[in-house]
Amino acid sequence: MTHQVPLNKQGLPKAQGLYNPENEHDACGIGFVANIKGNKSHDIIKQGCRFC
Repeated sequence: MTHQVPLNKQGLPKAQGLYNPENEHDACGIGFVANIKGNKSHDIIKQGCRFC
């Protein structure tokens, strides 16, 4: 048994619960910053903020 989700005219699921299709954006991505030597540093935090 499958559940059919109603779509809006843009082909996205209609707003329901905490989901709102107005918050969908193109080109969303993910960034990852790590020190490959395992050294702890606040610099990692500063570099990670560039992805925001």
